[in-house]
Amino acid sequence: MSRDDSSTKERRKGQRQKESARTLTGDMRRNLLLEFLHCCHLCSLVTDRSNQPPNPCSQWLSQESWDNITQLERLPRFLSITVSFDENSRLWEDWYLTLEPEKRPLPGVWRNVCSGFHMLLLIRCLRLDRLTSCMAQLISDTIGNSFLEYPNIAIDEIFRDSTPNKPLVLFTASRDTNPEKIIEKLAVNLEVRFRAISLGKGQENAASQLIIDSAKMGYWVFISKCHLLLHWLPALEKFVSKLQAIKVHEKFRLWLGSAQKAFSYIHFAKQYSCNA
Repeated sequence: MSRDDSSTKERRKGQRQKESARTLTGDMRRNLLLEFLHCCHLCSLVTDRSNQPPNPCSQWLSQESWDNITQLERLPRFLSITVSFDENSRLWEDWYLTLEPEKRPLPGVWRNVCSGFHMLLLIRCLRLDRLTSCMAQLISDTIGNSFLEYPNIAIDEIFRDSTPNKPLVLFTASRDTNPEKIIEKLAVNLEVRFRAISLGKGQENAASQLIIDSAKMGYWVFISKCHLLLHWLPALEKFVSKLQAIKVHEKFRLWLGSAQKAFSYIHFAKQYSCNA
């Protein structure tokens, strides 16, 4: 095959990929979103248990999860799934108890019946703790990892695009990645006072007070390991929204450091990746 033929083939392949992505982001995307929202609505309804089949997996599956499954069965794709739980309880238990069920084949015929999107619905019903990971997996499989990646920009460029009222979160790729020293060095160069705290159990109040004091004085604050206190991040969001309503020192900046798994919890901040 000639070089021209090879390049033509690559261009056509790229065009097909773009067309596939456009298709997904058009009518198909809307349909998937509607189906997902319909599933969430079904799961939020008060279940009429008088007509509900008994939970055959009560030793390991909560009643709430069983309610979700019986509601999910109302969708055409999941007809008879309650029968499958009854007949294949051990297989469903093994799948349910794995650390990353979204990466494991579903039991029995369901591995062939369910697409990645339908896996997302099941995860929503049974393992809510894995929903974010499953959503990321679905996005990666359908339209590529580029839609999950945050821009990897130099710290000084991030600062130039920052404001006192909008936090900046740096997602780190590994435990060895720590942008604190780079941020501190930039603060020193700009003659700004720098404060840092590493989150852990019982550090919520200390972090909040540090933010308040620094916002008044015009310091930079770096809060690392945000992924260790996921339950506190919604409270941090509310706290930050109050800061946005008042006048803070123009030099104040709030930097957050976190592992990637917390990305869905910190949507209130500008997000970047960091390989420092």
